Order: sequence, then C-alpha cells, then structure tokens
Amino acid sequence: MGTPDPNQPNPGSIKRAMNILIGHPLLVALLVTGLGTAAITITYLNDSTMTADAIEAPIQFEEGDDTTTTASDYVNTFTISSDATYFTASINGVPEANLTIESFVKIKNTDDSNSHDVTLTTSQVSSAEVDDYTLIILDTDSNTLDVLDFTAASPSATATLPASTTYEVRLHLELASGATLTGGLERDITLSVG
Repeated sequence: MGTPDPNQPNPGSIKRAMNILIGHPLLVALLVTGLGTAAITITYLNDSTMTADAIEAPIQFEEGDDTTTTASDYVNTFTISSDATYFTASINGVPEANLTIESFVKIKNTDDSNSHDVTLTTSQVSSAEVDDYTLIILDTDSNTLDVLDFTAASPSATATLPASTTYEVRLHLELASGATLTGGLERDITLSVG
C-alpha cells in the first residue's frame, strides 16, 4: 500500500458521513436544498403603479344646534375644522350646578352606502373640582348609545352610524362646590372610524 492520495477522500470518512446522513434525513434535505440553490434573478419589465387621492371623510363633526344659540353664555368658542374631522370648543361650567347642552356637537356619516363604527377617546380628568364630565352619543330617537366619561380611567365611547345618518352628542358638566378649574380641563378627543 502506498501513501494515500490527499486529493482522494478517506474511505472511513465517507462511511462515517453516510451513517450520519442516513440517521438524519432533515440534514440530507438541507444539504440537497443548499446544493440545489441557483443564482437566478428575474426582473419584471413592467413596474407597478400606485396613486393616492383625497376623498371626503366618511364621518364628520357638525356644530350642534345648541352650541351657539341657547348655550352662548356657556360656550365661549366652538369651531369645526375645514374638513370637519375635529372640533375645538371652550365651555364654562358653574360650581354646584349641572350644565347640560343637549345638542353640543353632531357626528355625521356622509357615506350613502355603508355604516361606520366611530370611537371617541380621550385622557382621564382626575380633578376633585369635577363631579361629572361626559359626552353622550344619542341615536336619532335620542336613546343613549354610549357615554364618553372623562372621569373614567380610560375614557372611550363607541357607536355605529348607519349610512347617511347624523347622531347628536350631548354634553354634561357638573362642577363641585368652590370649583375654579385653575389650569382648565383641556383634553384632546380622538375620533377613530372603522
């Protein structure tokens, strides 16, 4: 027997490798897959095209019937954004009294074909000066659908607006005795549409 050729595999090594592979079929599959990978790239000749357009918001805010007429002493300002997707309001409460504005704001479904779920959320008001602070979503028969309670831990209210329907939102604010509301009660209200 002469010197083993370094370019030829050792018969014992081949036998050990075969025994390992026979006992591990997953390893065989991985090796075959790795060996079968080709460096082929396909580039399509036509590009995909995407455009974006703006449409009217399906859910919009409208000024309530009582916001500027009968509630003028209690509503300092009330404005609706140009696209009616948010409102800005400043109200006055009275200590030891309930302020209720029946038609504070409206939520309108401008979609003629589909109903939409709307959710109002905000951050909690935790003040000893505030006994009750809510926005109450009313259906077309003035039934309460849900209440956004600003004093709750995670204020949230949800309603389903049928196609081409407008719901009233009632505001209720009850201040404690001696309330001054130093620093105010400014809160952002988020409207989510589903």
